[in-house]
Amino acid sequence: MTDLATPPRSDVPVERTWDAKSVYPSLAAWEEELEGVAAALPGLGALAGRLGESPDMVLDALERRDELTRRMSRAYVYPYLEYAVETTDQSAVARLGRAQAVSAEALAAASFIDPELLSIGRERLSAARNRPGYGPVAPDDDPAFLRQLNKDQEQEQRIRDLEERLAELDDDDPKP
Repeated sequence: MTDLATPPRSDVPVERTWDAKSVYPSLAAWEEELEGVAAALPGLGALAGRLGESPDMVLDALERRDELTRRMSRAYVYPYLEYAVETTDQSAVARLGRAQAVSAEALAAASFIDPELLSIGRERLSAARNRPGYGPVAPDDDPAFLRQLNKDQEQEQRIRDLEERLAELDDDDPKP
């Protein structure tokens, strides 16, 4: 019978393993990038409560968020792949945990953006739409606006339904 046990990564010929250097040239480079992402988060968080100041502030916040998302995605893949090929490697587990923690911090740092965009309103954001760099954040295509629009439409429909039911109840009540 053939042994189907997966050998430890250390026993697999290097040419049959994923090339970690294709993501980061070294573990030190990955650590530097993860620390760089973490260090950039306060800069994004400092924009909280300020998006209504100007279209440039909105664009700055969105660009920072998108850049941090791109960097964090790459920084997350590195330890994830390392963990996936050797789940018993405690160093890989620890690195994945660090990446997960920084990823959660990044999501938290950007969490103010959608609510602030909604509070600014579609009209004010639409007025800034023609500014350079605003193409991808047009309110008509923005997921936050689409979600809120959906919620608003659903809520309006529920109100209309309730009004109709109340009107029916009023019609059923005898008048004094």
